Amino acid sequence: MLDLRSEGYRALGPVEGAVVLRVVSVTADGRRKALNHWNKTAKGRLVALLGRTGAAVSSTADLVDWAAGNGVDLERRGDAWDLVAESLEPATA
Repeated sequence: MLDLRSEGYRALGPVEGAVVLRVVSVTADGRRKALNHWNKTAKGRLVALLGRTGAAVSSTADLVDWAAGNGVDLERRGDAWDLVAESLEPATA
């Protein structure tokens, strides 16, 4: 299960075994910065991409493999995963 809720809502009702995603942006110098307002856009793009690709994700390993195969930057950081928002930017023609 992907837990895409904000940190505050996760604290109210933790879901044991859920994969927690933290949406981040990478600055020019490589630092990661948690997004606030735009994180919902990135989460929506993630869910849309999962649907469009017909992802069959039933484990964290499946999610990591799917992300790697679809250009989504997903990296383990402690007890959560960083989802790099820029890797979900829509393709431009």
